[in-house]
Amino acid sequence: MALTITGDKILVLSGGTGAVSSMQLRISRIRWVSKSASAGDTCVLSDSAGQVIFESSATGADWSDETDMKDVQMVNGLAVTTLTSGNVYVTLK
Repeated sequence: MALTITGDKILVLSGGTGAVSSMQLRISRIRWVSKSASAGDTCVLSDSAGQVIFESSATGADWSDETDMKDVQMVNGLAVTTLTSGNVYVTLK
């Protein structure tokens, strides 16, 4: 899995699964974008305890899905459990 951090406090996750951070994070938005998606492709992000934070399944090509948190969500750790295609953008507060 590849991790890029931009100056805008956005984590860009791509290319597989694994732990991203074991630290406490303040998440304000999660967005999954996949131009190469096929129906059934999935994205699942979890905290360090395995609790699902974000889950989405594509219904076709050029897929995107996002969740804006009403309130900033504090999570203990972050892991990509499943990412079959595309990139995930996690905005930190």
